Amino acid sequence: MSLFARNVFLLWLLMLSSTCNAFGRNEVHVKITNSLEDGADLYLHCKSADNDLGVKILHPNASYGWSFSINFFATTLFHCSFQWEYDSHSFAIYKATGDGQRCDTCSWKIKRDGPCLILPQNSECYPWDSLLQRINKRKRAMSLYARNIFLLWLLMLSSTCNAFGRNEVHVTITNSLEDGADLYLHCKSADNDLGVKILHPNTSYGWSFSINFFATTLFHCSFQWEYYSHSFAIYKATRDGQRCDTCSWKIKRDGPCLILPQHSECYRW
Repeated sequence: MSLFARNVFLLWLLMLSSTCNAFGRNEVHVKITNSLEDGADLYLHCKSADNDLGVKILHPNASYGWSFSINFFATTLFHCSFQWEYDSHSFAIYKATGDGQRCDTCSWKIKRDGPCLILPQNSECYPWDSLLQRINKRKRAMSLYARNIFLLWLLMLSSTCNAFGRNEVHVTITNSLEDGADLYLHCKSADNDLGVKILHPNTSYGWSFSINFFATTLFHCSFQWEYYSHSFAIYKATRDGQRCDTCSWKIKRDGPCLILPQHSECYRW
């Protein structure tokens, strides 16, 4: 790099830093408190495009917080999933475009009806926008004609899948951690979030699904126990479609193992 180019680069870095400091704060702290009215434990999973904070368990009135910097374009977004008992919800807990000017310490209380942002002068509470509500909104926006065409396409798709290859898969995950720790499991695909599950030693959780027409189905899972947190693509149609329609996994400290009829295939985290 020439001396001129290097100087231009250093000048750009200086301007970038000055711009961030001059035009808005970029250090934020978010805190989430379990304020569920009947004292249930809250299972929390927050992540941004760059950071997955893992699954946290908040006992009644307990809190979890983290700090981060707003990016240069002020597009920072942290999205969280919340689960307790039989309820599961998700919410954008921090959006720089909306929250950047109203709090640098953003304290949220999670209630059964929805999350509440606690500000110095007031509180702002939001209702949960459940998956069913979002589906209903999309259905209302779809015209009758377009919906009928879509249903016809699904029928043709189903017939094609049944004719040319299996499309029904069952995945089972077993907690085989060697020292008997509980395993906190959270699996989801692009269309289905299965929520947080707690697997005691040697217990299992399973679910069934259909491979999509383009064979791009992907289920990704996060695993947490004690102070460890890992993630793994537990089902990839491009990888697993030809080797198992009942895919049984054992989760060990070193990584997950796929149990096949003739052998096992183990992966490192």
